[in-house]
Amino acid sequence: MTEQTKPNNRMDFQTAHQELVRAMRPYSAASIVNAALRVLRRPTAEPIDRLRDAPWQILLLVKWALADPEVQLFQAPPIPQSDFDMLRQRLWSIWRWADVQHATGHLFMRQLLNAQIDFQRSPTFSFMRQSALIARLQKGHVLRQKFNELFGMEPETYLDLAFVAHAGVLDGRERLSKEWFSPLEPYYGDAVLASFLRLLSRDLGGLREELLRPRGELARPTELFEFPVLKQFPLLLRPDGHYECWHPMVFSRGLEDFVHRRFATLGPLYTEKYSKIFESYVVELLGESGLPFLDEQALKGRVGAGASVPEAAVCLAGCNLFVEAKMGLFPDALFVEGSSEHLRNRLKAARRAIKQGRNISSSLRSWQDRNGPSPPSGQDFLIVVTNRELNLSRGDLLASMSHESDASPYPFAEAERFLPLSNVLFSSIDDFELLIGMVRAGAIELAGFLRGVVAANADPSTSAYYFGDHLKRVGGAAPQSALMEQTVAASLQRLSRIGE
Repeated sequence: MTEQTKPNNRMDFQTAHQELVRAMRPYSAASIVNAALRVLRRPTAEPIDRLRDAPWQILLLVKWALADPEVQLFQAPPIPQSDFDMLRQRLWSIWRWADVQHATGHLFMRQLLNAQIDFQRSPTFSFMRQSALIARLQKGHVLRQKFNELFGMEPETYLDLAFVAHAGVLDGRERLSKEWFSPLEPYYGDAVLASFLRLLSRDLGGLREELLRPRGELARPTELFEFPVLKQFPLLLRPDGHYECWHPMVFSRGLEDFVHRRFATLGPLYTEKYSKIFESYVVELLGESGLPFLDEQALKGRVGAGASVPEAAVCLAGCNLFVEAKMGLFPDALFVEGSSEHLRNRLKAARRAIKQGRNISSSLRSWQDRNGPSPPSGQDFLIVVTNRELNLSRGDLLASMSHESDASPYPFAEAERFLPLSNVLFSSIDDFELLIGMVRAGAIELAGFLRGVVAANADPSTSAYYFGDHLKRVGGAAPQSALMEQTVAASLQRLSRIGE
């Protein structure tokens, strides 16, 4: 964290946190939850009004109440709504009365945007992607076997149940009763359905067990920027047996990460196996674009079998585009990291991708110079596709946040000349799917689009922290990937048989 001098009249963050928690201790956690949900359910004229309520801060108060064992779950009196609103205002203004250490510059902006952007992103079918990729594996594949162990069901079954739950929430249902799922019981079985709901939900007691801090662990200032931790259990199990959704975006974001979070408990077994699946899918998407490209083997045939090369190279008009897939655990703490040094260490894989991109840019140009066709006249581009959104759109932004003059130095001057950091772009798999769809639809001419992205990022008034922001500026609908189209269609077909 950036060192700051604490003014004499301001308390440190841990003291401020304790003041807010002490104010909640006279009241029951159940009533604090109810007060929070009343605010979140309040009708608004425009979607932006919901964002102005800062739902991530409302649910942070819920987290702090449940994480404090001195806040009784049920026995204490209910909190008056006016008192809860005063707590919200106190938390909102914490910057004025407490010494909250935080980052500066781009790194601070990245923290501030983290929760806000996730509450603004529209729901998609991306929550189905990882399960669909695992469903395509052979029955004996270790990740398919682990899926069954972790979830208690086949990937296809999980896809169907997640689809139904997601549809209910997006339909505006704040409470999902057992009756909502009852038509599924004869087809999927009561035990499987109960297992699915146990995975997604906790009652207040269960949430307290999940959220209790280890002894001696202090609240962190970065909690102010986090997307609500309640996305790990996006349904609240009520005493009457209903399942209540904390917030539609909390449910949507939680479902998107749900399979990844469960698999992350497997550590290297997961990352080593799934990274290969992820890399293959990125190449598969490139194949759907209709653009000719060189895959990993073709690249090694040109620059050497022992060379470290990206997943693919696309030869475009006047430039080469290199595509590298990086799958990692990328824990939530990464997205609110306030230390440049820690960010450098956490994103070593991204920095290696830049070095690899510069290496292949120089090597491929040398091969083209010797064997033809002539190397492109313009600068090259590198897109690093990640399984989670890293909240940094380009290489020069990474260098700035990491306090490095160059995020990945390379000994050959021509490498930096032909692949400057401004031409290194980071894209989530969601946005890469969208990019390929727009190329397929003819909405984007890729070389021109990439040059436009770099030009826009060079101007502070048009630069973006997210690669997807540039796609939004193009606008228009784009077809889904073949995987997503087939997955949604197959799930709908299975579900359509229910009740026949």
